[in-house]
Amino acid sequence: MAQTVQEWYSSLPAFTRHYFTAVVAITLLTTLGIIPVRYIILDWNAVFQQFQIWRLVTCFLFFGGFGLPWFFQMWLLVTYFGHLERGYYSGNRGLAELLFLVVFGAVAMLLLSYLLGGLYILSPALVFMALYVWSRKDPYQDVMFWGFRFLAWHFPFVMLILGTLLSGGSPPIHDVIGILVGHLYHFMDDIVPKRYGVTVLRTPRFFYDLVEKGLASAANPAAPAWQRTRGYRMQ
Repeated sequence: MAQTVQEWYSSLPAFTRHYFTAVVAITLLTTLGIIPVRYIILDWNAVFQQFQIWRLVTCFLFFGGFGLPWFFQMWLLVTYFGHLERGYYSGNRGLAELLFLVVFGAVAMLLLSYLLGGLYILSPALVFMALYVWSRKDPYQDVMFWGFRFLAWHFPFVMLILGTLLSGGSPPIHDVIGILVGHLYHFMDDIVPKRYGVTVLRTPRFFYDLVEKGLASAANPAAPAWQRTRGYRMQ
């Protein structure tokens, strides 16, 4: 039985649903001309000289106007943030750790944007980071794309090659940044503790408190007292 749009939307996990909603809202506001695009893209001069700090957030919410590229990005966002949230960052503790992953990635991308210059939106890079992190959680699972079968850890590079071909031979900078930042997180969060027995990346208590006070309690009020346990994260 086919899902209605409302049923599909309600089935999205909390963070993925809120992120998707914010993106749709920003897209509508800019498409209708209520908010000019120039006020939401990343402009470091405006951030430092005019204290327009909201740009540090809105640059992760704008994917351009409605069209095939926008819908493709929404598919990536909903699919791979959804996979992370349902499988590897499930429950209240997992949601806090997913929020930290997003903040970690956003800060790293902002630093790269400042150093490289010329990057006015970072939303596609954040989504590609989610795709890359997901691909490293269970790297040998099968992924079907356009009738072809790939291993999960190959998939980000398949997408990178496809994007390069579609752009005329130049690798999409957002995809490259997403892979670099995603691998940095994967290396610090997964590889270093397993290989060297050292924890170098730990979710700050603030994120657990934030979830406890609002986001997760609203999404799942019957959740157990996660703060007393490690939680459940598939590896």
